[in-house]
Amino acid sequence: MNRKKVAMPSPTTLYLPHAVEGPFPWRVLHEQHRVGAFATQDESLKFALHLAASIHRNHRIAVRMRFEGEDGAWETVQAYPEE
Repeated sequence: MNRKKVAMPSPTTLYLPHAVEGPFPWRVLHEQHRVGAFATQDESLKFALHLAASIHRNHRIAVRMRFEGEDGAWETVQAYPEE
């Protein structure tokens, strides 16, 4: 099988918005695409950390994470810096 590697922007960003209504209120987005929905904030954070490590390891790019607080303000954390 011939797989084509997809170029990713560097740095790439994972977003962890504040919870919304529903059975899986905690989401993880990669850029603007939802990549997971979880019942708890802890589950979403564990998934996002695992995903950040995987992206960094496989694509050798910087990964940052943005967290939305209850007040709607966003905090940015550099999960993996530029190599």
